[in-house]
Amino acid sequence: MGRLILSPFGYFSDTETIDGGRNGSVAEEAEIVTEANNTSDDGNGGLEEQAQGQEEWTETVTESQSGGLTSYNEDTPDTLKKGTEEESSVPDCDLMDENIASPSLEEVEELNDECHEKENATVDFGVDEESSPPAQTKTEIDSVGSEILFQKKAAQSGWTSERWLATAGSRKLLHSGSVFKLTKVRKGLFWTGEEFVPRKLFVFENPCLILVTRSPNNVKEVQDLLDLPGDVKIAPSGNDDTVLKSFVIVESVIEPMACKLRLSSLTTVTSIETSADSKTETQRPTCFELLSPTENIILSAVMVENDNVEPKTAAEDSTAYLETSLMEAALTKSLCKAHSPADDTFETDRAWKHQIILGTLHSIVVMGNQKSLERALKAAIESSAHPNERRVNSRIIDAQDDSGRTALHYACTNRASGAVAMLAQAGANCTIPIWPGNYPSHVCARNLDAKSLATVLSASFPVRPDANALDATGRTAMYIAALEGKTRSGAVDPVAVEQCLSALEAWGGRLITDDHDQVNFTPLRHPISELAYEWRSEELLPIFS
Repeated sequence: MGRLILSPFGYFSDTETIDGGRNGSVAEEAEIVTEANNTSDDGNGGLEEQAQGQEEWTETVTESQSGGLTSYNEDTPDTLKKGTEEESSVPDCDLMDENIASPSLEEVEELNDECHEKENATVDFGVDEESSPPAQTKTEIDSVGSEILFQKKAAQSGWTSERWLATAGSRKLLHSGSVFKLTKVRKGLFWTGEEFVPRKLFVFENPCLILVTRSPNNVKEVQDLLDLPGDVKIAPSGNDDTVLKSFVIVESVIEPMACKLRLSSLTTVTSIETSADSKTETQRPTCFELLSPTENIILSAVMVENDNVEPKTAAEDSTAYLETSLMEAALTKSLCKAHSPADDTFETDRAWKHQIILGTLHSIVVMGNQKSLERALKAAIESSAHPNERRVNSRIIDAQDDSGRTALHYACTNRASGAVAMLAQAGANCTIPIWPGNYPSHVCARNLDAKSLATVLSASFPVRPDANALDATGRTAMYIAALEGKTRSGAVDPVAVEQCLSALEAWGGRLITDDHDQVNFTPLRHPISELAYEWRSEELLPIFS
């Protein structure tokens, strides 16, 4: 692009066409004019004709700028006629086209007015139809309803507003909703109590993030987070509410990979809530807790407005139960997806899930806290329809996870004889098998846990276990203890084997039963034959005894 030069025939670039018939520079055109003057009959006459032509051109331009119609005489150049008859337009120095006429005075003033209006215009936060978001983010926009801004301190977590904006094309929202966050109230230098404040919770599947957000305090806070100069107007005067509703500010950034979830006692009776302030005691049963290395966030999906309502009223509210369940389900899905192994095709033990989703009997048993288990069973008994029976509802105590295991199964696997005793006493069913058919008695026999084995076999509610129950391959618990029994260290202990065989024998256990021959199982060799074949003489003694 060449330079923009004003000539008697309008605006031209020094490399563009002047008369539409030839291409050349202004210098070449000036040379042509000079030659024309030199070839005139009288040297002074050429200058006079040039001055007269300049005066006529000046008068014509003046009439054009005054806004009136331009009249031409027979001496007016054809190129000038052609340029002024065309519609005037504002020239753009970067987008010049050939044969563009010079603008009129009214058009210049109109352009100045438009520029002035644009300088004082307010920022529009709407979405343009031509620049509409991708289809995968429409659901997010409809659910969020506002733009997410990150605080400066959120940069410690690695997330800023710029990084968040870079993920706009790939973001996928899993769940969002209004929650109430439990915060401490401060008056002066002292904490005086607790209160619930409104917040918004966003669970994103991509990127894998959980965000707790709040509304902006004022327009200036939004302006500072957007890094806008102080003289820039975000909204017209008196429309601050529109700006405050258009943004949410991230208060907490939670990485699901480094987070745990404690379920609410509203949805999980065995989830023991922490001590509560008297003002928040009514709403505490509806609270679930997000545990991260930096902070513990207590949230509630519902708000109990009347402080005089009994605590059980919130638990009996079906709407509160539904809202809390949906929120906990979304959080559980996010956390489990972040922690799940890369390839869990052949995984059957899901104990890792109960280490990140807390509050269930499964998680309490896996964590190995017997005091918490005692408190949880007590809370479950008190919430049952018949607390005098001192037994937990089977829907709670016999609940199976996605691997088919109950809390009793995990207690037997962990050799937690104390937990096994408490669960059996609370009414746990000791006859529920683990896929592919391992009963709790088989698990205890394989672990050489004689104490837990005796507890399981002695349970009478709701059904007494069968000491000769067969697993998927047709083996009894005594057969497994004699051949596969190992201690916690993985060693074979003849004394422990003898104790397990004695416990099974006391309840009628046998090495091989007649039921094995009646069912289509692969024939089994007698344990004595197997041990002798493998030269395991020390393990033969308990069987002979």
